Amino acid sequence: MIKKLKTKFIVSIMLSITLIFIFFTIGLNVMIVQINEKETQDLLHEIVDSDGECLIEQPEYSTIVNNSDMGEIISGQMNYYNTSFAIKINHMNEITSMMTRYNDIDLVGYILKEVTTKVNEGETEGSFSNFSFLVKNKHYGRIIAVADNSGESFFSRMIIKNSITIGFISLIGIMILAIFLSAWAVKPIKVAFKKQQEFISDASHELKTPLAIISANAEVLKTKMGENKWATFIVEETKHMNELVNDMLTLAKIDENKELAFSKFNLSDAVLSAALPFESISFENEKHLNIEVEKEINFVGMESKIKQLLIILLDNAMKHTQKDGKISVKLEQNDDKIKLQVSNEGKEIPKEEISLLFDRFYRSDTSRNSTNGGSGLGLAIAKAIAESHNGKITIECENGNINFIVRL
Repeated sequence: MIKKLKTKFIVSIMLSITLIFIFFTIGLNVMIVQINEKETQDLLHEIVDSDGECLIEQPEYSTIVNNSDMGEIISGQMNYYNTSFAIKINHMNEITSMMTRYNDIDLVGYILKEVTTKVNEGETEGSFSNFSFLVKNKHYGRIIAVADNSGESFFSRMIIKNSITIGFISLIGIMILAIFLSAWAVKPIKVAFKKQQEFISDASHELKTPLAIISANAEVLKTKMGENKWATFIVEETKHMNELVNDMLTLAKIDENKELAFSKFNLSDAVLSAALPFESISFENEKHLNIEVEKEINFVGMESKIKQLLIILLDNAMKHTQKDGKISVKLEQNDDKIKLQVSNEGKEIPKEEISLLFDRFYRSDTSRNSTNGGSGLGLAIAKAIAESHNGKITIECENGNINFIVRL
């Protein structure tokens, strides 16, 4: 229980921090993209409004352009005017002048071809590859401004990469911190739970002796006085109390989470051994029991606990099956998955009640009442045994059948 609580604490913290980090990273990068787009648009408008004069007026900066897997890395002082140019076109659709600081003639030719193609298609602004362009009509014709976005793209990728790296390292640090915090957070619960288990264990042991004395005295009274309903009630209720005490001790031992003495055993034989005695019980109660067990299924666990689990489920099925009703036990293995199923015909369990059946001392108002006997701890013990073997127990209701399925 404590281990699960710590795990939930850590998962909750990590999930919350991860979601915050994801939203922050997405928001940051969206903001950077929007800022870059605005700066590019401002630059393009400045170029067309000044007829390209701003490209001439700005001083040149020395730039070194290197090619890498990350894109273009521009060292030196960045100047967007050095990576932009303007093209003037007259009314005859002829290029009259071009203002640029690019030295790469092939690159300029590629840009010029792409831009003129898009302009001839009727586009007045847009982008291609790592370039953005803007067209504006002038008295002499029109001017086309082109800006290189490769620098902004590189810096955006760099920020994304750095934010992911920093975030990943931070998440590892937060996870380590969450592990220590979880131990500190659940410590009071752990102490209280331990005290509760000690109380249950001590109280159960203390109750066993007086219950044994009461039972023995009641039997003596029955012997000396003959059949007496009051003595019979004492014996029956003492037996019921003994069952309750034993169930409480069983749960307390399982909850202590101590290592069980696991060993490899023949699960098929164990299931048959636990189920066969119920054939005579079902016959006496005018019920029909069917047992289907796949042979030679081996399992690593505690044989006595697995038998106890099956006995609990069969006892529960017997109590909640009407006369002439059918009960079945089925054991099968698919690959490495083992499935043990106990089914019985009975009244369908409401969906809202299914999740409560494994709660300790839970009884519904109809089928699971005191007239059926039991302490109300049987299914809770079955669930604890299944989980202690890294298994899971579930309930399915269909076509008047109630199926308890244990997957190991």
